[in-house]
This record gives sequence, structure tokens and C-alpha cells, in this order.
Amino acid sequence: DFLRLAKEARFVTALTTNGTVWPLPPGIGEWLDNLAVSAGKVQGWDAGLRGLLAGPSAVTVNLLLLRGGLAAVKEQAAEAVAAGCRKLLFIAYKGCEERFRPRQEELANLFGLAAYLSGRGIEAAVDAYTLRRLGFLKTCADGFRRWDVRGRQEPCCFPGCEYYAA
Repeated sequence: DFLRLAKEARFVTALTTNGTVWPLPPGIGEWLDNLAVSAGKVQGWDAGLRGLLAGPSAVTVNLLLLRGGLAAVKEQAAEAVAAGCRKLLFIAYKGCEERFRPRQEELANLFGLAAYLSGRGIEAAVDAYTLRRLGFLKTCADGFRRWDVRGRQEPCCFPGCEYYAA
């Protein structure tokens, strides 16, 4: 009902899932503008992706880069493209554990991977945090606002991020 009301009010609707709940509720796709699935969070995520791609919603695969994990991200991107996905969002870890935060070189390579895929018919993008770390944005929230379930505006959804209070 919430998604139906949001669509009727002309909001853009989206859902991101880690893939642990399959199948999604019947008919949910008709109320979504975009459906995203996180790559690699559960075994068989790419098989579930094939089913989602057959639905009415645009599907994006979110790929998380952890320090030292560029090869894994490339493999997951290849699996997503092989499954038929044409929209990828590369996200860098932004939590409070410094040991998981990618190094600048890894972020630059992630950006290069997105650019490479974009030149080959894939809609590939990196998150605002990555762009900020690379010096392309002054704030992560340029042109974007995040609201919590209580209606409060939040600077970010990751309190452990080094930019959270900025």
C-alpha cells in the first residue's frame, strides 16, 4: 500500500535488497521505478537477478568495494552483465572500520571500471562518496536529500563515514 500511495503521489520509488528474501512479494515490481540488488551478499544472488530482470522494474546491481576487493567487484560485475543486467552502481565502503575503506588507487580504478563499462553500453556509475574521496564533489549530498523513517533529514545513512558530520 505504501508503494502504491507513493506512486500515485508521483514519487520515484525504489527498493534495494540484499537478496536474502526470494521471491519478492507478488506484484511489487509494478510499483517500483527501480529495483536494486546487492551483489555477492548471498550465494546465488546472480540466479535471483535473472528473475528480477524479467520483471517490470528497472534493475540495478550494487557492487560494494572493500579495501583489497577490486578483483571481486570486477568478477561480480561480469556475472551481473552475463545475467543480462545493464545497470551497475559501484559503491565504496564508507563505514567506521578504516581497514575496510578502499585506498585512493582502488577508488580511481573503480571509477575507471565504471567509465570503461559505460563506453560499452552498460549504465555504470560510482556513488557520491567515491566521487567525494576522489575530489570530484565537495559534499556527498550535492543535489540529494536523505530522510529517515521519522521524517528527519539526515546528512548520510552511514554514521561511521568520515564525512558524516560535515
